[in-house]
Amino acid sequence: MGRGPAVLAAVLMAAGVATAQPAPLDPGRFQVRTLGDLVEICRVGADAPHYLEAVGYCNGYGRGALDYHRAVVPANAPPLFCGPAGSEPGTMRARFVAWADANPARLSGPAVEGLFAFLAATFPCPTQRR
Repeated sequence: MGRGPAVLAAVLMAAGVATAQPAPLDPGRFQVRTLGDLVEICRVGADAPHYLEAVGYCNGYGRGALDYHRAVVPANAPPLFCGPAGSEPGTMRARFVAWADANPARLSGPAVEGLFAFLAATFPCPTQRR
């Protein structure tokens, strides 16, 4: 009978851990009105309380912008940028934040325009000779 309570306690503790919910986010925490708002979310460090949420939001915002761009721009249109395939998300976030820091005049503008300006400036397409 000595093991029964210990096993039950272990099961209950494991169940409690499995059902624990993360602290709720402040509803206004991830509102992106400007490029500056997006940059501050993407800038969050690994030691911040909502790091995973911020990284997910930053990556998701960029992915969503790219997917929308691909959906609305004709396939035969000249590309705005020619990014390298397989870029590491952490490296891209760092480059994006550094670019934004070097271009403070853009911070008050729309986030999606700033994101595409970063991509065009950082990953220009080679010009084709005719």
